[in-house]
Amino acid sequence: MPYTATFTIRVKSYEIDQYGHVNNAVFMNWLEHGRSQLLQDKGFTYLSITEHWGVRLVTVGTHINFKAQLGLDDEIIVSSTVKKFGRTSVTYDQRIEKVQPDGGRILAGDCETVICFTDPEMKGAVPIPEQFRVLYG
Repeated sequence: MPYTATFTIRVKSYEIDQYGHVNNAVFMNWLEHGRSQLLQDKGFTYLSITEHWGVRLVTVGTHINFKAQLGLDDEIIVSSTVKKFGRTSVTYDQRIEKVQPDGGRILAGDCETVICFTDPEMKGAVPIPEQFRVLYG
């Protein structure tokens, strides 16, 4: 079963737009944090993977489905997992869920993000390190 990273956060006042709900651009920040959390849970950062594996990660595609509004002080859970491995890219499955008072969850958004592995100079795609596949697959 693939590894899933999660983090919990409360919606802050500066994440609310003029319509009184979380701005769509904030979802992108949370999703990026989720992908970073996935690395951190296994002892890596975006910088250390270059030192450790000689690669960099570059986002090449993101598709978000917005399902429910989020408001000030809502508690949310962001989850991120590797859905699919290619030769030089991975596809992440990510979810943003609102925690209900009874502990249940409402899906606020889901996302599929494609990340390409590149050389350190970011001049071309390179194969996914085998250790990455083992750790996150």
